Amino acid sequence: MQATGQSGTCNATSLITATQLLLLQACSPPPQVKRLRSELASPELAVAVGGGVPPLHTPIRQLLFWDFCEALVRIAHLKFRHLPSMQQRLHQLLHTLILPHAIKVSIWY
Repeated sequence: MQATGQSGTCNATSLITATQLLLLQACSPPPQVKRLRSELASPELAVAVGGGVPPLHTPIRQLLFWDFCEALVRIAHLKFRHLPSMQQRLHQLLHTLILPHAIKVSIWY
């Protein structure tokens, strides 16, 4: 991708803008996910679950990579308590429960 200015040369600002737009598009969820999130965030759902859902646990909140990693560590801690160190617990989780399933996936996004 090359963004050119009026003089025909590569303009750094144009490149940054184009890159930001591409990143925004790549990071935004597909239309089906947007629709599902809006349905799940409806006022009717809030009434059905007793007046609302804490912001941290709403289905419309994006899961950050940090949150994902923390969840894996917490699962490893609970699942493999018999192992002496947290490093061994996480290693065991990844190599016995996560990676065998990840290897089966033929399409990577």
